[in-house]
Amino acid sequence: IKTVEGWPQTPVTAPQGAGRSVGITLDRELFIERGDVIAHVGREPQAARRPHARIFWLHDQPLAKGDNILVRLGTREARGSVVAIEKAVDPGSLSNEENAAIARNHVGEIEIALTQPVAVDPYTENARTGRLVIEVQGRIAGGGLVLSIAAGKRAAPVDIMPVESALQPQERADRYRHKGAVVWMTGLPGAGKSTLARALERRLFSRGGNPVLLDGDTLRAGLNKDLGFTPEDRAENIRRLAEVATHLARNGQIAIVAAVSPARDDRAAARRIAGDLFREVHVATPAEICESRDPKGHYAKARAGALQNFTGIGTDYEPPLDAELVIDTATRGIADATDELEALLSKTGVLFDDIADLGANI
Repeated sequence: IKTVEGWPQTPVTAPQGAGRSVGITLDRELFIERGDVIAHVGREPQAARRPHARIFWLHDQPLAKGDNILVRLGTREARGSVVAIEKAVDPGSLSNEENAAIARNHVGEIEIALTQPVAVDPYTENARTGRLVIEVQGRIAGGGLVLSIAAGKRAAPVDIMPVESALQPQERADRYRHKGAVVWMTGLPGAGKSTLARALERRLFSRGGNPVLLDGDTLRAGLNKDLGFTPEDRAENIRRLAEVATHLARNGQIAIVAAVSPARDDRAAARRIAGDLFREVHVATPAEICESRDPKGHYAKARAGALQNFTGIGTDYEPPLDAELVIDTATRGIADATDELEALLSKTGVLFDDIADLGANI
């Protein structure tokens, strides 16, 4: 704090207590938005994306897993979705059944995935930053108390100042004749994800584009080598992949991700990170074909008990329900499948087929 200011604008020398309105100046320039929180070092709230809350639901339509909502915490608002839900069955118990929903005038507990971090505390630690309101389509639909927050999501130090690229998206589009995108290929091991990703990378590069391949195993050998194959580590692996891919896409590249990514919730989190840059491709090759290929010998090791948590044998794969494209490499050749991928990018406005398209999309 450099100075404390009062109204009219005069310096304030005496300490100011709770409830007073004051202005402050700092010893550096910071970009401050409505809803930001100032706190003593070591006492700051968490910058959370996954609050767990007990809510009272008021909307006519029941609240269900996957619903999109607007969350207000203090004066900050952020969009998000419900990723887990437990509805109240009776005053003393909760049910986490798959199709649980919270009806009007009922209480339940939900986990929310927010599109941006929000300063929040458990209600028991700070009531002011532990209460939330939920809006749906501009109407207050519910409210409640924050019970807990995902661990390890503390606010970034104030010395971290993200730097924007010196190049504008239009400059990159002019050169490469495409916009940035994340092409996320998911499927069982041996489905052909990496083969298709490499073929698409070559195709886009040949037409003058700027693609980059992000293979799941390759990143596990470096960036993600500290992660195992527990559900928590798999989720973090996908988060890191999504953050890298989205950064590349925002800087004009077509990031082609080839990763098993077996959990729908993890892929949904990747889609939230990338937003409208995201294109999900399900490489839906049947399990028996994948195992017969076994390009890395992993199926044989898993069958012999030498490889734990292997997707397809030790761990279930949850296929996408709404992928932008589905490809079965057991019935489609690589060239045909690459044609489909290229057509998807053209149809969704990523690739510019001619100069007229380029001008229309910038």
